[in-house]
Parts: sequence; structure tokens; C-alpha cells
Amino acid sequence: MSCSPSRKLIVCASVALLFGSALYVLSPGLWPALLLAGGLLAAWVLGDLANSSGQLDGIRAIVPKRFRLSRRRRGDFVFQLEFQRPRATAYRAAVAFPEIVHCLEPEFLVVAGGDEKKISIRASCLAVKRGLRRIELVCLETASRFGFWQLQTRLPAKCEVQVFPDVLAERKHLGALFVRGERWGEHRARQLGKGRDFEKLREYVPGDGYEDIHWKATAKRNKPISKVYQLERTQDVYVVLDASRLSGRLCPVRPPDWVQTSYLEKNLAVGLMLAQLAERQGDRFGFFAYSDRVRCFLRAASGRAHFNACRDALYPLEPGDATPDFRELLAGIRRRLNRRALLLFLISLDEALLMEGFLENVDLIRRRHLAAVIAIRPRFVRPLFENEAVSSADEIYGELAGHEKWDALALFQRRLKSRGVDFLMPQAERLGVEVVNQYLSVKKRQIL
Repeated sequence: MSCSPSRKLIVCASVALLFGSALYVLSPGLWPALLLAGGLLAAWVLGDLANSSGQLDGIRAIVPKRFRLSRRRRGDFVFQLEFQRPRATAYRAAVAFPEIVHCLEPEFLVVAGGDEKKISIRASCLAVKRGLRRIELVCLETASRFGFWQLQTRLPAKCEVQVFPDVLAERKHLGALFVRGERWGEHRARQLGKGRDFEKLREYVPGDGYEDIHWKATAKRNKPISKVYQLERTQDVYVVLDASRLSGRLCPVRPPDWVQTSYLEKNLAVGLMLAQLAERQGDRFGFFAYSDRVRCFLRAASGRAHFNACRDALYPLEPGDATPDFRELLAGIRRRLNRRALLLFLISLDEALLMEGFLENVDLIRRRHLAAVIAIRPRFVRPLFENEAVSSADEIYGELAGHEKWDALALFQRRLKSRGVDFLMPQAERLGVEVVNQYLSVKKRQIL
């Protein structure tokens, strides 16, 4: 426990000092009485401190084991103060929240009655940054018996603060895909594609492809027999997240959505949103996170419990300082995944060396898996003459540099396409829409 002089003590001491000084100047002979009065006042103040020294003893803070929030969302942190010796007094309480959570009320006034052993306090909080932190202290302050001192104590607390990515912000643009139940205007449509899993044999029907004819059964039955494939209802979808040095940069967003969001933060929220959608579509979903090595691997599965496990494993992820090693990443994917899967790479490829490294090693996976690369377009990368508001020579040079970068990325897109890998470069605001469109297009066409 610690203590500090209260405002009352400072005012009383100042008034007593001024009054005593004035009396001493007017009547120097009163100094023994003034000295005695000062001693009595000091004894009263020190006695008040000694008499109130145990006033904060026997108080315990009860906090939850975990406090969970989503980034940019509000929540209530509820904790309790337990008194072994209840007394009628007033307290000021404050929770030592970590930097990722902003408490909207820094202090709480708690008025305890004479018979209350537990008091609940509700603190309204706003999550400002994703991550894992801890609450270790609850600070408590009260006035001494006569109000000359402010007594403070620190109560130990153990609470994990978990701030998850803001998936709801990505889902608001795709709300219709997450609505349960039937909707007006819905109709059933035939799903394109013939699937890849063999179902049965049947007689040949005009229009069947020659590649679907089962030649052994045809020779045995002396009439054309075709193979029938069933549509694939369950597929494996993996989101590959870049957690290297490039992922710590701020996303190039446009007004009115000026929010300090990093590439990793954006990609992680979109990846978890896609996992929720894949679960509703009946597919299995998993994750890779990498920098110079594979930092996190979650094998594809389905269900709410698996989504929670993925979220709990990914939300503490922070950008690293290393340069991506695509050979290590793609070789690791090839070793770990035996079943054909859809791989959605949410990565940054702004440097020529990284583009060449990805092209050199993409052959490790492209024959076994279906891959698509989706990278957020940098702010000033665009074709020439797309920006009409150019008013100075410096801006012209900036547009030329942006066009040169755009041309390099367009060449990279064509080279990837020749290897059977799609490359998309949407604006940051449309990243979630493009990722979902790519996933639904693959599922509808049954090309996985």
C-alpha cells in the first residue's frame, strides 16, 4: 500500500502555515503556542494515516480468466471487488488495461455499504489493435478516515485479453451469403461441371464426351458405356497468409474508410471470413502462415470448433522481419498436403525479386493443387492516364513510376497464367469480395 497527501491536507497545511506566519510577524512572543499548534496538527495528520493504514487490507479483485473482443468493437469488462471486512466508504478503481484496449472510463467510483461483501463493476472498452495481452493489476484508491491522505493499493489480477480480427467488417459487404434460411427470389440452378469422383456406369447418351467412355465395359457389353461422376460437395480450401516484413505496412485504403490497418490485419480478417463462408458451403478450410519459414499450419477441417481453433491460433500472429522464402513455403505445402486443394495466397509481391522467387518455385504445387494469388494493389500503382488529376511535373513522374510498376505486375500476371495460376490485384476495399468471388467461381465450375 502507498499513500499521498490529499488536496484537503495541502489546503489545510497551506492555510495553517500562512496564518501561523502572520501571527508570528504580528506577535513574535506567540511562537511557543504556534509551535504547539503545529505539533498538534502534525500529530493529527500522522494519526489519521496510522489509523487508516489497514483500510485497504482484505480486498481482492476477481477478474475473468479471458476477455475477448473483436478489433474496433466495444465490449464490457466485468470484474468484482471482494471485501473481507466490509465498511461504508467510497473507493476509486481503475484497471491496468494493455495498449490494445482503450477503456472509455478511466476510473470508477465505487460506494460500498456496510454489509456488501462483493461489488460488481462494468467497464466499457474498445479494442484498438489485434493481439494477445494480459491484465495484471487492478488499482484501488480511497481517502483516509479524516481525508488527509489518499491511500492506494495494487491488487493482483490474471486475465488474458484476446483481440480478434474484425471479421464483421468484411462480412458486411457480403451479407447475403451469411443469411440463414430461405430468401425471396431464390431458385435452384444446375451446378456446372461434372465433378471428379466416380459414381457409376451407364449406357452411352449422345453428347457424352469420348474421354468419359469406359472402354473395358464397352468391350464387355458390346455397347457404349459411359462413366458418371458425382459433383464434389466437400473440398479443401487453404488460405496462405504472408507474415513477413512486407505484411507490416499500412493498407492503402481510400476515404471514407481511413483506418490504420496493416496488410496482415486485412488479409487475416478476409481469411477468417472466407473460412466462415467455406463452413456454410460445406467445405473444409485450413491455413498457412509464413515468413522465411512456415510459422503456422492448420490442416483443413470443418465445424465451428475448428474455426475457433484457427482463430485462436492466428490472432496473435505479428509481422516478422524476415524476407519471404517461397521455396521453403511451397515445398512445405507440397509435403503436407496430399489431397488436391484450392490454395488462396493472400500475399504481397511488390518487389521484382519476390515475383521471380514465386515464379521459380510455383511448379512445386501447380500440378497437384489449384492456386490463386490475390495481392492488394499499392496506392499509386495504376495504368498510365487512369488518373486525370495531374497538375505538376512531379505528379507526372509519379504516374510514370506507377505505370512501370503496373506493367511489371501485368507481365507477372501473364507468366503466372501460363502456369495455370490466377493473379488478382484488387483495391484494399474490395479484397474480401474478390477472394469470395474466386472461391465461389472455383466451386461452381467444379475445377478443383
